[in-house]
Amino acid sequence: IKDLISGLITKLQEQAASSQSKKAYCDKEIGEAEVLRNEASEKVSQLNGDLASNEARNDQLLEEISTLKAALEELAAQKTKADSVRKEEAEESATKVSDAKDAISGIKQATQVLSAFY
Repeated sequence: IKDLISGLITKLQEQAASSQSKKAYCDKEIGEAEVLRNEASEKVSQLNGDLASNEARNDQLLEEISTLKAALEELAAQKTKADSVRKEEAEESATKVSDAKDAISGIKQATQVLSAFY
């Protein structure tokens, strides 16, 4: 019976050692998995922060684009108006130059008539 009990004790000790080694292996694997999970979680948090930052920057740039488009449209309207005013002024100036040339011609003729008369 002693041998049987000694055999059972030895067998139980072997099972206990085996369980300890399995537990140690599991604990090691769980520790490594937790580290990997924490690293991945930190990376996800960082990427979510970057995404939020980029979305805010995108919104800001879209608003700036909208503002610049409105300013560009306003400048185009002002340019069209200025071109129209310049065209009218050029036509008016051409008319005045023509009138001035006619006046000079009339003055020259009047001067000639007066010179011939006196």
